[in-house]
Amino acid sequence: KWTEALSSGHSAQMNLLAHGLKRYPMREWALCARGLAGHSKWHNTRHRKARQDSARGALYDRMGKELRTAVISKDEAAIADATAKAKKAGVPKEVIEKAVQRSRDRASLESVTYEGTLGSACFIIETLTEKRTRTAADVRAALKESGGVLGADGCASWAFRRMGLLQYDVPASSGGAEALLEAAMDAGAEDVDEREGDEEAGRERGAGDALRVDVWTETEQLSSIRETISRHGHDPSDEQLVYLPTEALQLDEHSLHSVECALEALEALDDVEEVWHNVAMGTANG
Repeated sequence: KWTEALSSGHSAQMNLLAHGLKRYPMREWALCARGLAGHSKWHNTRHRKARQDSARGALYDRMGKELRTAVISKDEAAIADATAKAKKAGVPKEVIEKAVQRSRDRASLESVTYEGTLGSACFIIETLTEKRTRTAADVRAALKESGGVLGADGCASWAFRRMGLLQYDVPASSGGAEALLEAAMDAGAEDVDEREGDEEAGRERGAGDALRVDVWTETEQLSSIRETISRHGHDPSDEQLVYLPTEALQLDEHSLHSVECALEALEALDDVEEVWHNVAMGTANG
């Protein structure tokens, strides 16, 4: 349709083109206009780089959270451990230093959790703020944009279970996943899931074609289970306390779009650290 609009000069098609130019980068439009195949060298290189950038960004975010947790705890040994772990994972020195400094700047902030709903969808929003009233107003406005509301404690948390999550990346061909699953269950894990890992992230951590193993624990057992599994030679690539939905909510396309808009607005807020929801994304009914 885009190339037809370029050649036809038809007003409706030109309006489509004008609308598209606002939404997509010029390079994308140049590729479409020239009718380049989806398997061009540039296309493959660009998408491979996008995957690499995404994996690298996820790694930096994960390490940043660990550094922030350590700084907030004011435990210098924990800060040193988190710094060493980030270096070992390949995070550049300047990125680590900025993350530590930013965390120190935010260490005096208050952790506040908000709950909201949008129709049947439930949200738990974790924030760090120096001014509760401002953050509450921002969260309320972000939800309201898509038809949601900020509610009282308990209006959304009933739909979740607070759990500990340990994530491990192990080489797919090493048999390590089996040993890890056995160690986790022996340590008292609530559940263990195995799935295909991120190829680029696995290579960055030296795991090659990796399997991702998720180990679920009771919150109070997270540390003890991690230590037990570590004694079997496995260190987690990520560790966090999560809100796990007790049931994944299936929505129609319109409602799903509203939830996606709400998530985008919430995650854009500077004070927001995490947003948890109970919606099955990408699986609209009807």
